[in-house]
Amino acid sequence: MYVFVIIQIHYIVVDVNSRVLQKGEFNLRGRRKEQVAYEFWEKIKRNSPLNVTLEKVICEKEDITDMVKEIEKRKETDHNFPF
Repeated sequence: MYVFVIIQIHYIVVDVNSRVLQKGEFNLRGRRKEQVAYEFWEKIKRNSPLNVTLEKVICEKEDITDMVKEIEKRKETDHNFPF
């Protein structure tokens, strides 16, 4: 079964103090919408040559910003190895 959602990522390009919106339609493929949104945000960060800051994440008219930021926080914590 295919479940498609529209995800909007609102972010700030810090170096030029500019607000940007990127959106796309994604097949969840059994994943949670916040996980798909997090992966989209990571792709945006990788492709940006400038410093970007997440402002807001909307999925199907629902604000899921806090859920995406929580995933991002967990991933950053996982990479802080004690050695």
